[in-house]
Amino acid sequence: MIECGTDHLGGNLGMTYVGSFQECVERCSTNPQCVDVSLSGAACYMKSSVGNAVDGPVWGARQVSQEEA
Repeated sequence: MIECGTDHLGGNLGMTYVGSFQECVERCSTNPQCVDVSLSGAACYMKSSVGNAVDGPVWGARQVSQEEA
């Protein structure tokens, strides 16, 4: 699920610099603990949990289960 302008607090696994939103999502997909990302500029924040949502100048994406889809 793509979430424009939404960040989720907590669960930080780490940050890496990327060239695109797609690259940020792909980096997350290689880490079994990663379920959410937030991209701010070139900084991709990978997260192990989906905390409270906050508005911000970010692109976000999170995994959803079949029940949520």
